[in-house]
Amino acid sequence: MKKFLMSVSMVAAMCVVMSSCLKNDTPDYVPPVDPAAEAPALEAFIDSTGYNLATQSNDYSYYSFDQSSQTFKLATASAPYLYFEVVTSGEMTQGSVDTSDAAIGGAIGGTTQLYNTYTDSTLYASVTYVGTLLDGTVFDKQDEPVLMPVPNLVAAWYLLMNKVGKGGELRILTPSAYGYSNVAKQGIPANSPLYFDIKVVGFVKTTYGK
Repeated sequence: MKKFLMSVSMVAAMCVVMSSCLKNDTPDYVPPVDPAAEAPALEAFIDSTGYNLATQSNDYSYYSFDQSSQTFKLATASAPYLYFEVVTSGEMTQGSVDTSDAAIGGAIGGTTQLYNTYTDSTLYASVTYVGTLLDGTVFDKQDEPVLMPVPNLVAAWYLLMNKVGKGGELRILTPSAYGYSNVAKQGIPANSPLYFDIKVVGFVKTTYGK
């Protein structure tokens, strides 16, 4: 199954069609930005930090929920100007260990199987992370492990989470299109490119807590 993220041309066409309604109903509407337009800011960030961030020429693989089968299936998407750096790859071979639920940021108590790799059956990631704007402003930070359903996160995360395993560290520099796009969030203005530094504790079964 192959899926492409909404192209800028599609977004532009939708904006034209909807513009008459938006003028009256949402006067503060801000249209999304083409990732190419944010490229200079992304490149300036890389130059200023010295990080070894790079893009990927081929499509990204990720897990997408298939309504017909009610399962997650492997899909692909193009994501130009999405930068990442694998600082530490972590454990990339299959395997798991028992760990305390509290150690992964869980909420059910007892022990849980912690897996090395991100697969269609281990879609929950236990992570610590920091997220910043390009000027260094921190908008979110988790120093203690937190358990997160990766397919429900921003595209930059679910497109890249399979790059590292348990104990790995991943840097992500994303155009706003693969973050929150033109939707403002607390501490994040609309159309903000974002930077994340993510440390992976491990992965947990998609059926966790069920």
